[in-house]
Amino acid sequence: MLSHAATAIRRITGSPLVRNAVFLGTAYSVSEVSQQAFIGDGYDLGKVQRFGIWGMCFNGPFLFSWYKVLDGYLHGSSLKVVGTKMCLDQFLITPICIVGFYTAMSAMEGKSDILAEAKQKSFPTFLASLAFWVPAQAINFKLVPPTMRVVYIGTVSFMWANILCHLKRQEHIPMETDKDVHSIEAENPAL
Repeated sequence: MLSHAATAIRRITGSPLVRNAVFLGTAYSVSEVSQQAFIGDGYDLGKVQRFGIWGMCFNGPFLFSWYKVLDGYLHGSSLKVVGTKMCLDQFLITPICIVGFYTAMSAMEGKSDILAEAKQKSFPTFLASLAFWVPAQAINFKLVPPTMRVVYIGTVSFMWANILCHLKRQEHIPMETDKDVHSIEAENPAL
């Protein structure tokens, strides 16, 4: 009986999907812990758990499947293939992941309007994502062999998760257009 359980555990953890989901869940949890340690206001294990759930149950399986499909359709590391993968990754999948992140986190936090934070923070987060992920994905698709892609992405995701943890904690993410809108409103109170 015990040998059957051990075999089952080996099969489950031997699954690339499970391995990647656990890795991303851990990366997101540890990122939130590192942010809380940096801030120094104590630890909120509920937040750590929510980030872990996001990484393990949503982001990990979704990205695992996405890269499998992407690599299945686009082979090689030519400039055209790398550029196509980066564009699809950044402009098709990234917005889905960002909106999904803020919506899922708001739902897990029990907020009454689970879309409010996504509406407010998705575009600034997308801009940050472009600045971070375009160079990271260029390296990924050009230099990293497919067998090491998830480890590379997991490591880079740890860095990105720290950025997300920081952005998530912000009440408002200021943008240059905010200044313009406020100055226009001040000059034209009828608006």
